[in-house]
Amino acid sequence: MDEVRAGHGSREVMAWSALCPSCSNGRGIAHAASALPRCAWRPTQRVRHARANVVHMAKTLRGEYGPTAYTKVELPDSLHDVKGLRDIQAKPFDFAALKGKVVLIVNTATEDKFSNEWFSFFNELYDAYGARGFEIIAFPSNWYGQRESGSPQHVEDTMRNEYNVKFKIMWKQIDLVTSQPFNMGFAAFGEPEILWNFETQLLFDHKGLPINRFDLTTPRDEIRRAIEDALKAVKA
Repeated sequence: MDEVRAGHGSREVMAWSALCPSCSNGRGIAHAASALPRCAWRPTQRVRHARANVVHMAKTLRGEYGPTAYTKVELPDSLHDVKGLRDIQAKPFDFAALKGKVVLIVNTATEDKFSNEWFSFFNELYDAYGARGFEIIAFPSNWYGQRESGSPQHVEDTMRNEYNVKFKIMWKQIDLVTSQPFNMGFAAFGEPEILWNFETQLLFDHKGLPINRFDLTTPRDEIRRAIEDALKAVKA
């Protein structure tokens, strides 16, 4: 697929070149990002369709906002050994408290076009598995397309009140590529990059080790099965 831009002079309507049968009628007409949520070619095909050019979109946006600063990060032996991170209320978060639990960490944003879709799904997961020892930790960031522009207080208020999030929210960060939890996933699964909001979802087992990496294209049932398997392993 060719990578092109829509000529609208806006960073938000970066083109998604794809042969979406619903939107381009098979002629390869550029599919604007602003139109993507309305695309009828869904659900899985729509996301895979977008994924084809998300690298180009992310790199273009980053070129406009500034380069990613890659820093060598010392990795802990376990998620439970992560130190120095604060929650959304600026309080130190004790990752050792997660021992014995299955944990999903994800990069989030409240102003993304997919925010409602993903927060609804994560709420569903938390309601289904939270009582069985499952935790979700959200890492909000404004780096990926500038979709988290508010203050930490605004981010928390929006997540709690608009999206009804009950799980843990970490302090808003600029770029998560230097974060220890995410770098544990990069080391385990490769692809040391976060391309977009909600794009990097890492599942850790009860020992604090990364066991799965999901992205925007991963079927929801596959995520559920992985969580269920990890919870079963706690009792094994």
